[in-house]
Amino acid sequence: MSIVLIFTFALVALVGGLAIFAMVKLFALSMLAEPRSVHAQEVHEPPSAGELFSVGVCALAILFLGLYAPTVLTLIGGGDMTASPLELSIGSATIQPSLILWLLLGCVFLAWIGRRLTSRVEHEREYHGWDCGQPIDASMEYTATAFSAPIRFFFRLMLRIKKRVETQPLVASNPWIVSHTSTINLRSIWMDFGYVPAGRFLLGVADQVKKIQNGN
Repeated sequence: MSIVLIFTFALVALVGGLAIFAMVKLFALSMLAEPRSVHAQEVHEPPSAGELFSVGVCALAILFLGLYAPTVLTLIGGGDMTASPLELSIGSATIQPSLILWLLLGCVFLAWIGRRLTSRVEHEREYHGWDCGQPIDASMEYTATAFSAPIRFFFRLMLRIKKRVETQPLVASNPWIVSHTSTINLRSIWMDFGYVPAGRFLLGVADQVKKIQNGN
């Protein structure tokens, strides 16, 4: 039972982390528009057919392996197929995996039809990125530090982030014209309380072993 709870908590943490990264990626896709280098400008997105094919194969494998799990486990274990693979008895209830499969495929088909019907309404227009009323150039695009800011915010307790912003006025008559200098210091809990103490302990043990080897 404890192993199941640990696995469940780890799975929830993994899903939460992936959700954060998905949010960051969505935010970046909606904001990034101009390449910051010539190399990035010449990059073209590969065809999505290969990616969709690989993801689709994995999704279908999960679907079939989940619905026909007893049959697959029986085949893997080398057992005889004495029971019908079309029906699964759980207590007094009888479940037909094939019926569940067709119901899921029907839901997917209905969702696809609904998406096609609603997407025909032309309520979107193509326009350039968010520019705040200013001409867009590459210097306005997100840097790696800005891109990782949401991740650093959500994991700030583990990363132990220390941020300091210094403001230097440039024009004495105008308080709004200033120069900002930001300094970010990242300190990991795992490094401070895990790797560093373990490294010091191992180095101390190594020093004692050296003394024994030298005859002291």
